[in-house]
Amino acid sequence: MSKKVIVLIDPLGNEPNYLLKVQHNWSMFLKKYIPGEEVAQWNIHVMHHSNQEDSSSCGVLILMFAKEFLQTRTIHAVKTSAEDVANARLEISSALLQYKVPEGRRKPI
Repeated sequence: MSKKVIVLIDPLGNEPNYLLKVQHNWSMFLKKYIPGEEVAQWNIHVMHHSNQEDSSSCGVLILMFAKEFLQTRTIHAVKTSAEDVANARLEISSALLQYKVPEGRRKPI
């Protein structure tokens, strides 16, 4: 049996407030879309991390946490200071601009 884990991350550090709701929602999802999948096989893991220092950087921090997790399988080294978040915003915008589709090649959605 493979290890089945849900990683729960809240940049504000309020994961305990969401734990039961996530368990319930995941249980309902499995029952509806994957009949026979047992909820007991799944574990919810809350990862240690620095907390968000403002009220507007949650999206940036989630991207920072995701990138770090995919590279190292941990997120405790992600720094959340205003300077670190500003640097991450620049890095994200730079990456998005690299993949910008030229005006003439855009297709309607």
